[in-house]
Amino acid sequence: MKQNTTVDTKDLVTTIAYLIGVRKNVLEQCFMESSQDLLQSLYASQSATIIRYLCKLRTTLFCTFKKTDDEMRYNLKNLTSLEWYDHKNIAALESWGIPIIKANYRSEKYMLDLNDLINKYIDAVAVLFPDWCEWTYIRELFVVPHYHNPIALKREFEKYMANKNFYPFQQYIYWTPYDCGSMLLSDRKFLQIIYGLHHDTFDDPSKYKDANAETKNSIYDFLRCSMRTVIAVDCENSDVYKLYATLKNLNQDELSKIEKFIYMTIIIQLWAGGG
Repeated sequence: MKQNTTVDTKDLVTTIAYLIGVRKNVLEQCFMESSQDLLQSLYASQSATIIRYLCKLRTTLFCTFKKTDDEMRYNLKNLTSLEWYDHKNIAALESWGIPIIKANYRSEKYMLDLNDLINKYIDAVAVLFPDWCEWTYIRELFVVPHYHNPIALKREFEKYMANKNFYPFQQYIYWTPYDCGSMLLSDRKFLQIIYGLHHDTFDDPSKYKDANAETKNSIYDFLRCSMRTVIAVDCENSDVYKLYATLKNLNQDELSKIEKFIYMTIIIQLWAGGG
Protein backbone atom coordinates (compact mmCIF):
# COMPACT_ATOMS: atom_id res chain seq x y z
CA MET A 1 0.00 0.00 0.00
CA LYS A 2 1.34 3.42 -0.94
CA GLN A 3 2.09 5.54 2.10
CA ASN A 4 0.49 8.97 2.28
CA THR A 5 3.24 11.57 2.60
CA THR A 6 0.92 14.32 3.84
CA VAL A 7 -1.48 14.84 6.72
CA ASP A 8 -4.28 17.34 7.27
CA THR A 9 -3.26 20.32 9.38
CA LYS A 10 -5.01 21.28 12.63
CA ASP A 11 -4.07 24.94 13.01
CA LEU A 12 -7.52 26.38 12.31
CA VAL A 13 -9.34 23.86 14.47
CA THR A 14 -6.87 24.31 17.34
CA THR A 15 -7.58 28.04 17.31
CA ILE A 16 -11.34 27.54 17.11
CA ALA A 17 -11.28 24.99 19.94
CA TYR A 18 -9.37 27.42 22.14
CA LEU A 19 -11.67 30.34 21.36
CA ILE A 20 -14.94 28.50 21.97
CA GLY A 21 -13.75 27.36 25.39
CA VAL A 22 -12.81 23.69 25.06
CA ARG A 23 -11.31 22.53 28.36
CA LYS A 24 -7.53 22.83 28.57
CA ASN A 25 -6.89 19.14 29.23
CA VAL A 26 -9.00 18.23 26.18
CA LEU A 27 -7.23 20.86 24.07
CA GLU A 28 -3.86 19.42 24.91
CA GLN A 29 -4.99 15.84 24.45
CA CYS A 30 -6.40 16.57 20.98
CA PHE A 31 -4.09 19.26 19.62
CA MET A 32 -0.82 19.45 21.55
CA GLU A 33 0.99 16.92 19.37
CA SER A 34 0.13 18.68 16.11
CA SER A 35 0.01 22.32 17.26
CA GLN A 36 2.11 22.74 20.39
CA ASP A 37 3.63 26.11 19.43
CA LEU A 38 0.25 27.44 18.34
CA LEU A 39 -1.37 26.44 21.62
CA GLN A 40 1.35 28.21 23.58
CA SER A 41 0.82 31.38 21.54
CA LEU A 42 -2.93 31.18 22.14
CA TYR A 43 -2.40 30.82 25.89
CA ALA A 44 -0.31 34.01 25.75
CA SER A 45 -2.79 35.99 23.63
CA GLN A 46 -5.01 38.29 25.66
CA SER A 47 -7.42 38.92 22.76
CA ALA A 48 -7.85 35.17 22.21
CA THR A 49 -8.26 34.51 25.93
CA ILE A 50 -10.90 37.24 26.26
CA ILE A 51 -13.05 35.51 23.65
CA ARG A 52 -12.33 32.11 25.21
CA TYR A 53 -13.47 33.21 28.67
CA LEU A 54 -16.57 34.98 27.33
CA CYS A 55 -17.55 31.92 25.29
CA LYS A 56 -17.02 29.65 28.29
CA LEU A 57 -19.31 31.86 30.37
CA ARG A 58 -21.96 31.92 27.64
CA THR A 59 -21.93 28.14 27.25
CA THR A 60 -22.15 27.66 31.01
CA LEU A 61 -25.05 30.10 31.21
CA PHE A 62 -26.88 28.27 28.41
CA CYS A 63 -26.37 24.95 30.21
CA THR A 64 -27.45 26.25 33.63
CA PHE A 65 -29.82 29.03 32.62
CA LYS A 66 -32.75 28.17 34.88
CA LYS A 67 -30.60 26.99 37.77
CA THR A 68 -28.59 30.21 37.63
CA ASP A 69 -31.72 32.33 37.40
CA ASP A 70 -33.34 30.58 40.36
CA GLU A 71 -30.26 31.16 42.51
CA MET A 72 -30.22 34.83 41.59
CA ARG A 73 -33.94 35.26 42.11
CA TYR A 74 -34.48 33.33 45.33
CA ASN A 75 -31.06 33.25 47.01
CA LEU A 76 -29.61 36.59 45.84
CA LYS A 77 -26.59 34.83 44.32
CA ASN A 78 -24.37 36.14 41.53
CA LEU A 79 -22.02 34.45 39.07
CA THR A 80 -19.06 34.66 41.43
CA SER A 81 -20.97 32.82 44.16
CA LEU A 82 -22.14 29.98 41.93
CA GLU A 83 -19.74 27.06 41.75
CA TRP A 84 -20.44 26.14 38.13
CA TYR A 85 -18.89 29.38 36.82
CA ASP A 86 -15.13 29.83 36.51
CA HIS A 87 -14.41 32.58 39.01
CA LYS A 88 -10.79 32.97 37.87
CA ASN A 89 -11.95 33.64 34.31
CA ILE A 90 -14.36 36.30 35.54
CA ALA A 91 -11.64 37.93 37.65
CA ALA A 92 -9.25 37.96 34.69
CA LEU A 93 -11.82 39.59 32.41
CA GLU A 94 -12.55 42.28 34.96
CA SER A 95 -8.83 42.90 35.51
CA TRP A 96 -8.61 43.60 31.76
CA GLY A 97 -11.31 46.24 32.05
CA ILE A 98 -14.21 44.07 30.91
CA PRO A 99 -17.10 44.36 33.39
CA ILE A 100 -18.91 41.10 34.01
CA ILE A 101 -20.57 41.13 37.43
CA LYS A 102 -23.64 43.34 37.80
CA ALA A 103 -25.92 43.83 40.79
CA ASN A 104 -29.57 42.78 40.69
CA TYR A 105 -29.10 40.82 37.48
CA ARG A 106 -30.87 37.75 36.13
CA SER A 107 -29.83 35.12 33.60
CA GLU A 108 -31.49 36.88 30.67
CA LYS A 109 -29.57 40.11 31.26
CA TYR A 110 -26.27 38.27 31.65
CA MET A 111 -26.89 36.42 28.39
CA LEU A 112 -27.46 39.71 26.60
CA ASP A 113 -24.31 41.21 28.15
CA LEU A 114 -22.13 38.24 27.17
CA ASN A 115 -23.34 38.36 23.58
CA ASP A 116 -22.69 42.11 23.54
CA LEU A 117 -19.13 41.58 24.74
CA ILE A 118 -18.40 38.76 22.29
CA ASN A 119 -19.69 40.92 19.46
CA LYS A 120 -17.48 43.78 20.68
CA TYR A 121 -14.24 41.80 21.01
CA ILE A 122 -14.49 39.10 18.33
CA ASP A 123 -12.87 41.10 15.53
CA ALA A 124 -9.67 41.39 17.58
CA VAL A 125 -8.99 37.69 16.92
CA ALA A 126 -9.33 37.94 13.13
CA VAL A 127 -5.52 38.23 12.97
CA LEU A 128 -5.25 34.67 14.28
CA PHE A 129 -6.62 33.34 11.00
CA PRO A 130 -4.91 33.36 7.59
CA ASP A 131 -6.05 35.79 4.90
CA TRP A 132 -7.14 32.96 2.62
CA CYS A 133 -9.77 31.81 5.12
CA GLU A 134 -13.08 33.70 4.92
CA TRP A 135 -13.24 35.59 8.22
CA THR A 136 -16.97 36.31 7.98
CA TYR A 137 -17.69 32.56 8.03
CA ILE A 138 -15.67 32.15 11.21
CA ARG A 139 -17.06 35.29 12.84
CA GLU A 140 -20.60 34.02 12.40
CA LEU A 141 -19.82 31.04 14.62
CA PHE A 142 -19.47 33.43 17.56
CA VAL A 143 -22.07 36.15 17.01
CA VAL A 144 -25.78 35.38 17.37
CA PRO A 145 -27.79 37.43 14.86
CA HIS A 146 -30.41 39.72 16.41
CA TYR A 147 -29.31 38.70 19.89
CA HIS A 148 -30.99 41.77 21.38
CA ASN A 149 -34.27 40.10 20.55
CA PRO A 150 -35.20 37.78 23.46
CA ILE A 151 -36.99 35.45 21.04
CA ALA A 152 -33.78 34.95 19.03
CA LEU A 153 -31.82 34.00 22.15
CA LYS A 154 -34.61 31.73 23.35
CA ARG A 155 -34.52 29.88 20.03
CA GLU A 156 -30.74 29.52 20.28
CA PHE A 157 -31.07 28.17 23.81
CA GLU A 158 -33.67 25.61 22.74
CA LYS A 159 -31.67 24.60 19.66
CA TYR A 160 -28.46 24.18 21.63
CA MET A 161 -30.01 22.22 24.49
CA ALA A 162 -31.81 19.87 22.08
CA ASN A 163 -28.72 19.22 19.94
CA LYS A 164 -25.81 19.63 22.35
CA ASN A 165 -24.06 16.48 21.13
CA PHE A 166 -23.76 17.99 17.64
CA TYR A 167 -21.81 21.01 18.91
CA PRO A 168 -17.99 20.77 18.96
CA PHE A 169 -17.01 19.38 22.36
CA GLN A 170 -20.54 20.47 23.42
CA GLN A 171 -19.41 24.12 23.39
CA TYR A 172 -21.93 26.60 22.05
CA ILE A 173 -21.40 28.13 18.61
CA TYR A 174 -23.91 29.74 16.29
CA TRP A 175 -24.68 27.23 13.56
CA THR A 176 -27.29 24.83 12.23
CA PRO A 177 -26.33 21.64 14.08
CA TYR A 178 -26.24 18.29 12.35
CA ASP A 179 -24.38 15.02 12.79
CA CYS A 180 -21.13 15.73 10.95
CA GLY A 181 -18.88 13.71 13.23
CA SER A 182 -16.24 15.94 14.75
CA MET A 183 -16.27 19.40 13.18
CA LEU A 184 -12.83 20.07 14.66
CA LEU A 185 -11.20 16.85 13.50
CA SER A 186 -8.98 18.65 10.99
CA ASP A 187 -8.70 21.90 9.06
CA ARG A 188 -9.92 20.12 5.93
CA LYS A 189 -13.16 19.02 7.58
CA PHE A 190 -13.71 22.35 9.32
CA LEU A 191 -13.29 24.30 6.07
CA GLN A 192 -15.61 21.94 4.21
CA ILE A 193 -18.29 22.40 6.87
CA ILE A 194 -18.19 26.17 7.36
CA TYR A 195 -17.94 26.87 3.64
CA GLY A 196 -20.72 24.37 2.98
CA LEU A 197 -22.98 26.17 5.46
CA HIS A 198 -22.72 29.19 3.15
CA HIS A 199 -23.25 27.16 -0.04
CA ASP A 200 -19.60 27.74 -0.85
CA THR A 201 -16.63 25.43 -1.36
CA PHE A 202 -13.00 25.59 -0.30
CA ASP A 203 -10.91 24.08 -3.07
CA ASP A 204 -7.24 24.73 -2.28
CA PRO A 205 -5.90 21.55 -0.62
CA SER A 206 -2.42 23.05 -0.25
CA LYS A 207 -3.75 25.24 2.55
CA TYR A 208 -4.65 22.33 4.82
CA LYS A 209 -1.94 19.84 3.92
CA ASP A 210 1.37 19.27 5.67
CA ALA A 211 4.08 16.64 5.37
CA ASN A 212 3.83 13.79 7.84
CA ALA A 213 6.60 13.29 10.39
CA GLU A 214 8.32 10.45 8.53
CA THR A 215 8.44 12.43 5.29
CA LYS A 216 9.86 15.49 7.04
CA ASN A 217 12.53 13.41 8.76
CA SER A 218 13.56 11.81 5.46
CA ILE A 219 13.91 15.21 3.81
CA TYR A 220 15.82 16.59 6.79
CA ASP A 221 18.24 13.67 6.67
CA PHE A 222 18.86 14.23 2.98
CA LEU A 223 19.34 17.99 3.34
CA ARG A 224 21.67 17.63 6.33
CA CYS A 225 23.97 15.50 4.19
CA SER A 226 24.06 18.07 1.43
CA MET A 227 25.53 21.52 1.06
CA ARG A 228 23.38 22.64 -1.85
CA THR A 229 20.27 21.02 -3.28
CA VAL A 230 18.36 21.29 -6.54
CA ILE A 231 14.92 19.67 -6.66
CA ALA A 232 13.65 18.39 -9.99
CA VAL A 233 9.88 17.96 -10.23
CA ASP A 234 8.19 15.67 -12.72
CA CYS A 235 5.02 17.66 -13.32
CA GLU A 236 3.36 14.79 -15.17
CA ASN A 237 3.63 12.28 -12.35
CA SER A 238 3.79 14.29 -9.12
CA ASP A 239 1.10 16.00 -7.07
CA VAL A 240 2.02 19.69 -6.86
CA TYR A 241 -0.23 20.22 -3.84
CA LYS A 242 1.49 17.45 -1.93
CA LEU A 243 4.90 18.80 -2.88
CA TYR A 244 3.98 22.25 -1.63
CA ALA A 245 2.52 20.82 1.57
CA THR A 246 5.59 18.67 2.11
CA LEU A 247 7.97 21.61 1.88
CA LYS A 248 6.09 24.63 3.20
CA ASN A 249 6.46 23.86 6.92
CA LEU A 250 9.94 22.39 6.96
CA ASN A 251 12.69 23.89 9.07
CA GLN A 252 13.89 27.12 7.45
CA ASP A 253 17.57 26.38 8.10
CA GLU A 254 17.29 23.20 6.09
CA LEU A 255 15.15 24.78 3.39
CA SER A 256 17.82 27.42 2.83
CA LYS A 257 20.00 24.70 1.29
CA ILE A 258 17.55 24.33 -1.59
CA GLU A 259 18.88 26.54 -4.37
CA LYS A 260 16.27 25.98 -7.05
CA PHE A 261 13.40 23.91 -8.34
CA ILE A 262 13.32 22.56 -11.87
CA TYR A 263 9.86 21.73 -13.17
CA MET A 264 9.82 19.26 -16.04
CA THR A 265 7.08 18.02 -18.30
CA ILE A 266 8.11 15.07 -20.42
CA ILE A 267 6.17 14.75 -23.65
CA ILE A 268 6.44 11.55 -25.62
CA GLN A 269 5.14 11.71 -29.16
CA LEU A 270 4.39 8.55 -31.10
CA TRP A 271 4.69 8.87 -34.84
CA ALA A 272 2.89 6.46 -37.08
CA GLY A 273 3.63 6.35 -40.73
CA GLY A 274 4.91 4.37 -43.62
CA GLY A 275 8.51 3.23 -43.70
